[in-house]
Amino acid sequence: MQAIDTEEFKRLREEHVPVIDVLPAKMHDEKHIAGTANVPVTRDDFAQAVAEQIGGSQGPVVVYCANAECDASPKAAHKLEKAGFEQVYDYDGGTAAWEAAGGELAGAQA
Repeated sequence: MQAIDTEEFKRLREEHVPVIDVLPAKMHDEKHIAGTANVPVTRDDFAQAVAEQIGGSQGPVVVYCANAECDASPKAAHKLEKAGFEQVYDYDGGTAAWEAAGGELAGAQA
C-alpha cells in the first residue's frame, strides 16, 4: 500500500485508475468524490466486491475515506493487499482534502 497526496491522486485519476470510497453507503450518498464507486470496507466480501468493481486484482486501485483522521482507507488497503491486490494506493486526505483542493464532489451534501 502506498499513501498518496492530492497531486498524486489527481495524476492517477487522469490515468483512469479506479477509485473506491470505502465508507458506508449512507456517507457515500451524502458526499463523495465525483466519479468514484462505493464498496464499504465493512463488507464481509470487501476484496471480492472491489475485484468485481474494477475487473480483477492485478491493476491499480485507489481507496479513500473521509479525511486524514479516518482509518477506513488504510484498513481497506491492507485488506486488499492481503487478498492479493498488487497496486493499492491510499488517498489518505480523502474527501476533505479533495474538497479543499477544489475537486468535484457529488452526493446530497455536495
